Amino acid sequence: MTALRTARAQRACLLSLLLALTTACDSDGSSSDPEVESPRIRIANLLPDAPTMSIQLDESFLANVSFGQASPIVSIAADSYELDAEYDLPDGSTEVLIDDEPLTFLDEREYTGALLGPLEAPTLLVIDTALAEPPAGTAEVVFLNGATDATSLEFHLTPADAAFGSETPDVTLAFGSASEVRSVDSGSYRLRLAREGES
Repeated sequence: MTALRTARAQRACLLSLLLALTTACDSDGSSSDPEVESPRIRIANLLPDAPTMSIQLDESFLANVSFGQASPIVSIAADSYELDAEYDLPDGSTEVLIDDEPLTFLDEREYTGALLGPLEAPTLLVIDTALAEPPAGTAEVVFLNGATDATSLEFHLTPADAAFGSETPDVTLAFGSASEVRSVDSGSYRLRLAREGES
């Protein structure tokens, strides 16, 4: 059961991984209410069988991210960057998976970079959302299909006490794609996933 709260710090980012659900949310929520807020970024490691990844922006360390986890949200300066993702091999050498990926981050935006598998051919999908607070009594969700063994997934977001039937999915996504931001009423929900046509 997933509780969706109104605060921006608890905005839900629902990530499917091998037909399982990972929730990657949280910042410290602190803000001095500047006129313009700097961009915020976090990286999620959704690479099956991946070790802990070292993430760098312009060769400066950003975070270490284990499989199925997301880094803390951090604020950075609005600018263009190059992102690298790598991990250490047992012999002490380094395996680079993402090399100098060009990215541009703008003020008043929040970015989630999802490292998607398979490990042999990784890709980076960036989800770009506004930093504005959702209206009172609502929350915002984004759905992402990161399941390497599922061509398309149906996402069903229902009240926690609702029976699961053959209702129309909220969204159907191909592997490596994400939905638009969806606004829902605050409350407790269940997220159910099914292969396309099997719900």
